[in-house]
Amino acid sequence: MGLTEMFKGDNQLYILCILLVLKYNVCSHIEGTFLSPP
Repeated sequence: MGLTEMFKGDNQLYILCILLVLKYNVCSHIEGTFLSPP
């Protein structure tokens, strides 16, 4: 099983993980910027 086949097999999970990480980073950044007192 090659790396490309592994990547194709896990592509959906990989993208989902990236989206979750980005969502978490964006949410925490927004909270830190707008919701915390100056």
